[in-house]
Amino acid sequence: MTTNGERVTAIGEDSDAPARMLLVELGGTNLEVTTASLDAAFMAITGEAMDDDATEETR
Repeated sequence: MTTNGERVTAIGEDSDAPARMLLVELGGTNLEVTTASLDAAFMAITGEAMDDDATEETR
C-alpha cells in the first residue's frame, strides 16, 4: 500500500473486502477500483519492480 497526499493505492487479489471496509466501516468517499494493466500484472508475476508509468495506470 502506498500513499500520495490523500490518495491511497493498494494492490491485491481481492478488491471487494478492502472496498467494503473503506466504504462501510470507515465512511470512505470517491472510491475508484481498477484492474492492473498488463504490464503491472506481468511485473507482479515475474517479481520485477514496476516503474512510475506502470503504477500510474493502476490508480
